[in-house]
Parts: sequence; C-alpha cells; structure tokens
Amino acid sequence: MAGKRIRIGRLDTAGGIAYEHGKVLKKLMRGMIEPALASRLSGMFVNQRVLIEYVEAEKRIAELEAALEQVLQGKQTNVIPLKAARG
Repeated sequence: MAGKRIRIGRLDTAGGIAYEHGKVLKKLMRGMIEPALASRLSGMFVNQRVLIEYVEAEKRIAELEAALEQVLQGKQTNVIPLKAARG
C-alpha cells in the first residue's frame, strides 16, 4: 500500500464530503486501503464537514442580523410577523 495515491474528490460541500467518506469506507471494506489510513481520512472528513457547517451557519446568522437591522430601522416594511406566519 505504501506509495499508492488515493484520489479524493471535491470537499467543498457537506454532500461532497459524505460521498468521499462513503468511497473510503467501501475501499476499506474491500481491503483496498489500510484501516489506519481510512481512520485518518475519516477524521479529516469529519473536521472538514464541521468547518463547512460552521462557516455556513455564520454566514446565515450574519444575513439574518442584517435583515433584522433593516426591519428595525424601518427600511424594510414587507416583513410578516412570526405569529402571523404560523397561523
């Protein structure tokens, strides 16, 4: 196994990471890669997914804060109150 390269696809979305994680699992189950390498790759995939989720959540919170600020300043008037939206 030494010196053999493992091709990893794009890791820029949570779905892409899950797909690549599944490929590594399949290769492990077929005996194509060593368990130690699969474990390290799995850890890296989990860390990458957490980072992507954190960045996305941070971006969405910033967008919500900006929208709320506009509502509070009276710049946006076409906002439906939450109680009205729920029914």
